[in-house]
Amino acid sequence: MQARDRNREFRLDDTDKRLIGLLEQDGRRTSKSLAEELGITEVTAASRIRRLSERGLAQVVGVLSLGSAGFNISVIFGVRAAEGVSARRIARSLSELDEVRGVSLVDAEFDLMGAFVVRDQDHLREMLQEKLQRIVGVEYFEYFEIVEPVVYKPEWALNIS
Repeated sequence: MQARDRNREFRLDDTDKRLIGLLEQDGRRTSKSLAEELGITEVTAASRIRRLSERGLAQVVGVLSLGSAGFNISVIFGVRAAEGVSARRIARSLSELDEVRGVSLVDAEFDLMGAFVVRDQDHLREMLQEKLQRIVGVEYFEYFEIVEPVVYKPEWALNIS
């Protein structure tokens, strides 16, 4: 059975959702402290975390604080591929750039949308002129500098039943 099929059959219960919520707040919490807060055993907490991870439904990761690492500007961009050029090939080229945080094929005015981070305006100019613009097959691109993030909801999946 494919992993995707197993995930489709699996439903998060309230304990799983609460467990994920607690880990979102502090991914370094021990199974013991999670178990105490959830009213389950430490073994159960650990096995639920392992099961969620193995099924690809949740993962505990460290996330770099971009601002403290010197990346002060976040940018969203759109790319239109030239006629006859594979958008997937452009996406692969973009994914090789250290600054790029993500790239997706889209069905919109652009063929690809993505996000990248840079340190400052000079780095932004370098990214646009020396890197993005030089990728073979990019016909047109547009970028949007994030001025002020208003809302970010990493816990959105917890609201799905």
